[in-house]
Amino acid sequence: MAADALDVDPKAVAEHAEELVRDCLALNPVVVLGSGASAGLGLPTMPELADRILEAVDVKTLKDPDKPRWDIFQKALAADEGLEPALNKANLDEDSPLFHQIVDIVWKAVIEKDAAVFEGCRIGSELPHARLFSYLLGSAARHVSVVTPNYDRLAEYGADQAGIPCRTGFSGSYFRQWSGWTSGSQYERHDRRRLDLYKVHGSLDWFREQADHDPTSLPVSPGGSVPTGMRPVIVPPSRDKYRQSQFDPYRSLMTEADRVLKSADAFFCVGYGFNDVHVQLYLNQALRQRPKPLVMISWGLTENAQAAITQASKDLRYCVMTRADDGSGTVVRTHEHRDGVFIEGLDTWSFDGFAREYL
Repeated sequence: MAADALDVDPKAVAEHAEELVRDCLALNPVVVLGSGASAGLGLPTMPELADRILEAVDVKTLKDPDKPRWDIFQKALAADEGLEPALNKANLDEDSPLFHQIVDIVWKAVIEKDAAVFEGCRIGSELPHARLFSYLLGSAARHVSVVTPNYDRLAEYGADQAGIPCRTGFSGSYFRQWSGWTSGSQYERHDRRRLDLYKVHGSLDWFREQADHDPTSLPVSPGGSVPTGMRPVIVPPSRDKYRQSQFDPYRSLMTEADRVLKSADAFFCVGYGFNDVHVQLYLNQALRQRPKPLVMISWGLTENAQAAITQASKDLRYCVMTRADDGSGTVVRTHEHRDGVFIEGLDTWSFDGFAREYL
C-alpha cells in the first residue's frame, strides 16, 4: 500500500496513530465487537458457517416448501453470493423446519469453537478482551459499554478474566430470566465497575421453550448441547433477523444499544465491517452528526466501512488499522492520511496485536 505522499515518514504516522488511539481510549469509547474480533481467535467465519450448513443439513427430511428453498440456497452459495444473501434468497422464516436446522447447525458450529477458547482461558491464556476492559476501567470510568452481533461468549470470558461483573439484561444465577435494563438491578445497587454487554443478535446460552415465551439464560458448558425442549435464541444472518428484532430480548437490547451509541463520546470497533443494519444505522449517524473519535482495527476495510468513513463529518478524527496484503505489517489510515500508510512490522490490525502494543 502506497503512502499518501512519497515523503511520508511511517514512524511519524505510527506515533500519530498511537496518539489517536490513546485519545480515543481515554474517552471510554463504546466498544463494537464484530465477527472479526472472534474469527481471529478461532471462531467460525461466514464462509465456514456456510460450508458447515451445506455439510450438515439433512436433505432427506426436507419437504415442500423447504425443498426448493434449499436448492435456491445452494445455488446462491455456489455463485459466491455469501451466506446472508443466500439465506435471504431462500426466503426462510421461523416456522420453517429448514430454518430450525440451520439455527441448530450454526449454534453447534459456534459453541464448538467457543469451547476451545474457553479451554484456553481455563489454562491461562489471556483474551485481548480482558486487557481492553481492564485498560478502559483503569481510569475514572465506572463501566464499559460493548455492542456486538456475535453469539459467542468471548466478551463474557474476558470480563471474568478482568474481574468485572457483566450485565446482559438477565437476572438470576442458574435460571436467569430476562429482566431488561432496569434500574435498581444487582449491578446498579453494588456498582463498582461493570461491563454492559448488548448482544443484539442473541447468545449461545439464551434459550426459550416457545417462540412467544420469554427467553431464559441457562448455564451451558462449553461444547455442550441445547437443553431439552428448548430452542437457541440466536438470529442467523438473514433478513429474518430484522423481523425477530421486533421481539424481546432483541427489541429491548437494540433500544438500549441505540441509546448507548447515540450518547457515546468515542467509538472503538474491532473486526466490525459495518455490515449489520441495526448497529451501523446509529453508528453512521453519530459519525456524521457528532464527530466523535473513532478507532477501528480489522483484517480489511469493507465497502460499508469505507463508506461510513467517507460520509462521516469532515471534523472526524479517526484511525483505521488494517492488515497489509502480504501480512508483513499494518496499513494505517487517519483523517490526515486517508489513502493509508504502510508500516512494516506493526501488528495492530489484529485484536491480539493491538492489545500487546497499546494495552
